[in-house]
Amino acid sequence: MIVSSFPLQEADMAMIKDILSEEKLSEALDMMVKWFPEEATTLESNREVFISHILEGTDPAPGSALTTLQRAKKTEDDVPLSSLTPCQEACALVVVDVLNFVYAFYGLHVSNQKQLYQQLVLNLGGKTLGGFAESIKAFSACSSSQDQLNALYTLGQEIYDAGGFKVVRNLLYSQLGYSKWVKYTIVSYLYNQLWFGQGRGIDGFTFQHVAALSYTTAAQLRKDAAAVECDK
Repeated sequence: MIVSSFPLQEADMAMIKDILSEEKLSEALDMMVKWFPEEATTLESNREVFISHILEGTDPAPGSALTTLQRAKKTEDDVPLSSLTPCQEACALVVVDVLNFVYAFYGLHVSNQKQLYQQLVLNLGGKTLGGFAESIKAFSACSSSQDQLNALYTLGQEIYDAGGFKVVRNLLYSQLGYSKWVKYTIVSYLYNQLWFGQGRGIDGFTFQHVAALSYTTAAQLRKDAAAVECDK
């Protein structure tokens, strides 16, 4: 079972088993079919084995049918971008940092950072990116780690609501092998939905709880956030 790249307590593990139950995994795969209709046939025909691998924490055996699956389409690396103000550019870098920090929970790293930045600009636009400035400055101004974690959670919610996490979801499609794409898309969706979606977390297993275990790795995020200076 995919859990996190950070050490969790036994009680956390019990909650994770509920979050990644067979029922929830199946519901998440249903969402993948909606997001990627061109992959519907492959996803549905391999539904049971995909879910089984996630539940058991295993990968397809070398040479198995799952290792030879191909995507229905490819995405382009470079896209034309509209110009951003210095404030919007600085905010975009922080959004990249936040997404990298969150997806590290699942053992994931977007290999093409330039593409992530480009897709954020393309899909969210400069106005939306610049709109995160106040929350970024509030995060940077916090004096304690706990206050920063709470402010980071607020910023994460704003990025989620604006569609920033969807950008990573679409990039995973082009950057991972088929089986890993399915696995990590499902798992990250369920956690992101839990923490930033309608659920907004559950008692004892909040975003702040897990983020605190890895907050020392967020040096780049704190540095980029401190560099955001926008005129009112």
